[in-house]
Amino acid sequence: MASATPSESVDSELRCSICLGTFVCPSTLSCGHSFCLWCLEAAWETASSFSCPQCRATFPVRPQLRRNVALANLAEQLRVGDGMATAVVCDNCSDGHTPAVKTCLKCEMSFCATHLKPHLENPRLRGHAVVEPNARLDKRRCPNHSRELEFYCTVDSGLLCSACTIAGEHTGHEVLTLQDEHETRKTRIGEETRAVEEKRKKAEESVKRMEAARKGAQVP
Repeated sequence: MASATPSESVDSELRCSICLGTFVCPSTLSCGHSFCLWCLEAAWETASSFSCPQCRATFPVRPQLRRNVALANLAEQLRVGDGMATAVVCDNCSDGHTPAVKTCLKCEMSFCATHLKPHLENPRLRGHAVVEPNARLDKRRCPNHSRELEFYCTVDSGLLCSACTIAGEHTGHEVLTLQDEHETRKTRIGEETRAVEEKRKKAEESVKRMEAARKGAQVP
């Protein structure tokens, strides 16, 4: 297998392991791993304990999430290098030059970090598929059927349109909507977080029992 080029390595380092997109308002945890701030908030939304989705490091209290300015600037430079930030601007900003961080395939509009937030928080909009900023949405349509890519094939790890799911090489494969795939990832992170917390609690209880036994053995 060919090794990754420097630019590919940088690109992978600037991608959130939860949404798999280039960082949007990246936040770095004390363990050193970074994620989109809103991806972390969504992953911890119903959690009773908090851990890093990547290394499973646990935190006694919910970390205060802050924007990592350096990573945000690097992610922005990556977009510029890919010819995205200069070409794709937020459709909601009146200045006409605020760079977009995501494009909604459903709305066929691009948004900056501020105007993207409703799509991440409003339950009525969470089903919308958002992708990297794209001025040409035809690139996000199926080359075979010219339909919107709105499904994810779990067998081939690729994006499909509705026609691909019933005809062609993906027939019979397990497919999910893009939103369901995102929810699956979020649920998995939540389950792993709870499993880590349960192991931590058991370890603490075991230490307490051993400490109590040791103290008991020292009593004359």
